[in-house]
Amino acid sequence: MSEDGLRYDSALYFYDFGYGKAPFKEDRIAFLRESLDTGRTYERIKQCDNWIRHLTSHIHKNNDTNKHKLDIIKWAKQTKVNINILDKLLDQTDWRS
Repeated sequence: MSEDGLRYDSALYFYDFGYGKAPFKEDRIAFLRESLDTGRTYERIKQCDNWIRHLTSHIHKNNDTNKHKLDIIKWAKQTKVNINILDKLLDQTDWRS
């Protein structure tokens, strides 16, 4: 924890304890994704990679023209909905799935 009591600071410390493992060098830092003993990628790293692949493959590309964007903003500024109608619309959940 930092001196001001906040937990916004962090650090990664490396220390060679000399347990007979490979010496701690630059290439070991580059391969922190893999176990030193087995050479296998850690399960949590695999999960993170899968999540990143999922997010990357589902990026929404907005192809709207500037005029279309301005039309939407204009509509939003000019459109007024009665609170009762809004409540009924928000209660309808079938359109969300």
